[in-house]
Amino acid sequence: METKLLLFNLWLIYSTTASPTREQCEDTGTELSCPEQRLHKVPKVSLQNKIELLDMSQNDLDELYKVDFNEYVYLVTLYLNDNSISYIEDDTFENLRELDFIDLSKNLLEEIPDDIIINNEKLTILDLSENLFQAQTPTLTSKSLEVLDLSQCKLTQFSNDSIVNLPNLRLLYLNSNNLMTLDHRMFSIPTLFYYVQIEFNPWECSCNTVKMLKHLIDKDMFEITHPISCVDDKKSHIHIYDKNGPKMCKTKRKVKEEVTTLSNDIDQDGYEDINLKNIYLNDDEKMTKGIKYLEEILKNEKIYFQELKNEKNVIDSVTVWTAKIFILAIFFSGISLGILISALMHRRIRRTRSKLLLKRASIPI
Repeated sequence: METKLLLFNLWLIYSTTASPTREQCEDTGTELSCPEQRLHKVPKVSLQNKIELLDMSQNDLDELYKVDFNEYVYLVTLYLNDNSISYIEDDTFENLRELDFIDLSKNLLEEIPDDIIINNEKLTILDLSENLFQAQTPTLTSKSLEVLDLSQCKLTQFSNDSIVNLPNLRLLYLNSNNLMTLDHRMFSIPTLFYYVQIEFNPWECSCNTVKMLKHLIDKDMFEITHPISCVDDKKSHIHIYDKNGPKMCKTKRKVKEEVTTLSNDIDQDGYEDINLKNIYLNDDEKMTKGIKYLEEILKNEKIYFQELKNEKNVIDSVTVWTAKIFILAIFFSGISLGILISALMHRRIRRTRSKLLLKRASIPI
């Protein structure tokens, strides 16, 4: 009985570790598809079999070695997604010189060798999404790679070192990670780099984040499909950028335009109420000082226009009273002149009457 039990255990061990056969896969001659077969190893094939596509998705692979692919020298497309791969030997894909596409998504990789694809000179697409890299951001080297997917990898950092050795990179997916900052200058290094996906990251609420977003949008490297949010110290989500532009940390030119607009909002009564606190400012110390200086200028100009208004009111008041006094002066002057003329006429009439009376009485004057 014990012997039978021992043999049974040995059979279980052999059945789970033995190399899988091609009979477990769908073989078309150039394509070998083995999805969902609970395989722990890559099937062995003959060098005479020119397999160009190998699908090992949704199996139980946990480690990859160079020997696993010795017979797959014609391989162009390789699917290794949805396994439990946590280790890959440095030169695993070294002999796969025709390889164009590798899918390693949805595995348990926490790190990957830097030179893992350095010899795959025809490789253009590498999917590493939904792994567990976190702070161990891949720093790959490849002259041919054009598309790199690192989405949903729990990445906490991403720097120029991660793409400096990928001169032909065109598309980069960094969405749905834990990135808080990103230096936009790194995207100026690849000569023809033209798209990066960075949505769904807990961005830092700073002007550097806004600057990074603006740079990518201005260079047509990123398209906003919905408002971008940042996470502040209280873990609150704040919208900082949407299709209409930044919601905070506006550029110096933008602030200047808004200040100019405010300066032109002068009506007959002087300045309207101006509150520059509603303008989001740059964190830069010089910018802050500059805005304070502008606020002081606007404040002084507002006072100046108020004084001009008061002076105008005084002048208007003096003018009105001067006009009234002038009219009264003319009025009283007219009355005085009329009285004087009347008195003169009355005196002349009296003298004329006196002369007539004397003449009638023949009394010489």
